[in-house]
Amino acid sequence: MTELRNNLDQALAAEGRKLAISHLAMAASPAEEASNEKTLWRSPKDYQRHLIKRLENQHLREQAEYLEKIIATLRDATLVIATVDNKRNAPTQIAIETEKWAVVYREDAISTAYQKEPDEESFIKQRARLGWAMTEVEIDDEIRALLRQLYQNYSKLRP
Repeated sequence: MTELRNNLDQALAAEGRKLAISHLAMAASPAEEASNEKTLWRSPKDYQRHLIKRLENQHLREQAEYLEKIIATLRDATLVIATVDNKRNAPTQIAIETEKWAVVYREDAISTAYQKEPDEESFIKQRARLGWAMTEVEIDDEIRALLRQLYQNYSKLRP
């Protein structure tokens, strides 16, 4: 039983790494150059909704700080998690995290970025509760290079 579990864990880790590389590569090489930070998101409406929530929760002092938090999270990432919803065959997501912030990608765009709160359910715990498969992805040279490319692309959007 232990050997079977190890084999499943290894297969999930390999698949998670592929998913992370795929999502990050698509985000780092968009079909067209991003013209503003709203174009990094799945939709401008999503961006606006999340921005308002972060401002209301006082996680940001001003709008421009949101892009800075995202850029800093990509630059300083300590954890990458790949997830897939096996039950509904929902699109995969990857989360890039630091100690304080997380940026979540769905396919080639940001679906959310938020300040992590100790009293709130974490990305990992929420996906586990929903029954999603997930794995931590090692931040190796290839992943770090993709994060660096995203950081550089997003840095060009600074006001």
